[in-house]
Amino acid sequence: MITGQTRTDLQFFSCMRLSFFGLFMLAAACAEGTGIDEDFTSSGAGGSPITGAGGDGATTSSTTSSSMGSNTGGSGGTAPGEQACPPDQFATGIDGSGTLQCAAIDASIQAAVNAECSIYLGWRDDCNGCALAPAKWGRVSAGSCANGLGSLNTCTTTSLGNESIELFGLNLDGDMDDNDKFYSSFHCTAGDSTSAPGPCAAGALVTDIDGTEVTCTPVSGAALDYLRNNCSLYVGWRDGCNGCTTAPSKWGRADDGACTLGTGTNDTCTTQTLGTEMVRLFGLNTDGDVDDNDKFYVGMRCVTPTAQSGSSMGPCPLGQFVTGIHADGSLECTSPTTAAVNTFRNQCTLYFGWNDGCNGCGTPPVKWGRSRDGFCQNGAGSNNTCTATTLGADTVNLFGLNTDGNVDDNDTFYVGFRCL
Repeated sequence: MITGQTRTDLQFFSCMRLSFFGLFMLAAACAEGTGIDEDFTSSGAGGSPITGAGGDGATTSSTTSSSMGSNTGGSGGTAPGEQACPPDQFATGIDGSGTLQCAAIDASIQAAVNAECSIYLGWRDDCNGCALAPAKWGRVSAGSCANGLGSLNTCTTTSLGNESIELFGLNLDGDMDDNDKFYSSFHCTAGDSTSAPGPCAAGALVTDIDGTEVTCTPVSGAALDYLRNNCSLYVGWRDGCNGCTTAPSKWGRADDGACTLGTGTNDTCTTQTLGTEMVRLFGLNTDGDVDDNDKFYVGMRCVTPTAQSGSSMGPCPLGQFVTGIHADGSLECTSPTTAAVNTFRNQCTLYFGWNDGCNGCGTPPVKWGRSRDGFCQNGAGSNNTCTATTLGADTVNLFGLNTDGNVDDNDTFYVGFRCL
């Protein structure tokens, strides 16, 4: 028999065993002294019938942490809020559930280079070591060609290796000998780095995230800034080299960041205003008469970038783009330079050719080849060569074009450039 005092003691003991949730639910009963019979204490180690929890009677709850507003964790068992784009991809947006949308950027890099980068080719007579601008010049990109200065130069579109290529044709005046200068450069405009609220347009990537709102910035500005300063056009020459694979005896390189004199006297580096652009030019002086045993070399090479990435609690640093979201809400930001160089090396090709008896003609070159960083191919013509040569401290894939006969005022040199 349970006496009044015993019941009071049991009430006190039972209330003490209840979880916080149980106390809340039975506060009135404990306060008013409502009877609780002996059957209540028979729940045992299996747990309180009120909480359904373990023997300690603690309640359980499941919460999902979020970052950047509604952003939640990705798949694959990652921590809540932790997301990462696949390798070699960048964020292009974020959906309503906070999931990053990612994509590769090679097509955007290709489009930027095709639109903004050109090869320049020029010539001047009586310029043995002079620092004057070319008397005749032009430029060519994937989609445009311009005759900058000089009569009988041409712009044509022709099929080379089953690809439609825009070509600038530089026509010489008079015999090419030891006082002629051959000018060349790789030049790009600055691209675009103007940020704007999302959604991201084609060619733009995420640089900041606020909840499900994004800020987008074109990739062309950062990518071209690296390429124009670290990818060079190499041009060289050698006499007495009818089909030889010997390295050029005279060479140099130029891009927007620098011009370098490799080997050879009377070559020059100058910066000239060509049209509306300031262009660094390497000037190659040939030695002696240029005829059927002379070889002109062309190639391109990029400096391999150092990978740059890190976390940021605010917008990505200038030149970097979102590639992930961390659990604490910070953004993982990555430079696109590695992707840009890989795209350039794999897809962007330099074309070089020659034709005799072509005083302003619109016919395609009878001898030509193509090269890019890590690749070279002879398209048409005997005695042309492809070699991987050490120039300075770098290995460069060079296409070597052998001219035929005396090079004079009816000879045309062709150049083209396109990312495919």
